[in-house]
Amino acid sequence: MRIVPLVKQVVDVDQVKADADGNIQTQGVPFKISNYDKNGVEAAVRIKEKNPGTEIVALATGPNIKEGVKEVLAMGCDKAFVINSSEFKGSDTLASSRVIAAAIQKMGGADLIIGGEGSLDAYTGFLGPRLSMRLGIPIVTYAVGLEVQGNLAKVRSNVGGILEDFEVPLPCIVTVSEEINQPRLPALIQILQAGKKPTQEWKLSDVGLSADAVGEAGAGVKILKNQAPKMERKRVRIKGTPEEAAEQLVQALRKEGVF
Repeated sequence: MRIVPLVKQVVDVDQVKADADGNIQTQGVPFKISNYDKNGVEAAVRIKEKNPGTEIVALATGPNIKEGVKEVLAMGCDKAFVINSSEFKGSDTLASSRVIAAAIQKMGGADLIIGGEGSLDAYTGFLGPRLSMRLGIPIVTYAVGLEVQGNLAKVRSNVGGILEDFEVPLPCIVTVSEEINQPRLPALIQILQAGKKPTQEWKLSDVGLSADAVGEAGAGVKILKNQAPKMERKRVRIKGTPEEAAEQLVQALRKEGVF
């Protein structure tokens, strides 16, 4: 069985700041593997531990992904194919799904494709369904439980607090939520071994595509601007004794609907 976890490198959103006008500043912000994708890798590794002979092949995209993919190799992926996203800047999930579908077909297909329910930067949740359509295989989203028995993927999905259990024939796609597991922290020896695992870098031309088909020109949505909402303090000043101040604070919070 071959499992392909999808891995995306994104800006560390915890370090993104906005200037006085609300313009998002990403210059100098480091990149990281999307948190939800780590949940997908962890799910793949747990399946492999119960199914000897399973191969885990990470398919990773990002601006400096060849270096970043070492993290998921250390977690337990056997090898990786990487595509530098600088070749298709401005892509959305429509364009990116073309790249990933072409790459999966080039590697000879997969029995189980696992992705995050959304990426940490955009969180559209569209990539998995688009990929399902392109590859012509079923998908289950928002998985909080996943195992493989024979030729079936058994998936527990949580959508809006409603739990549903599915049995899906392989090959299929499963997108996971962060509730599915706690991604492991690789040991030092695993981190050192990750650099020795096979990693092959592909250009768009290697998967039969061009930047015109998958870059900004191939996107269905064009982002015009990213801007943070304007936040203003109300500058309410409370005076009086501690008892009076406490009463005023409670009344102010009630007025704002806090409680």
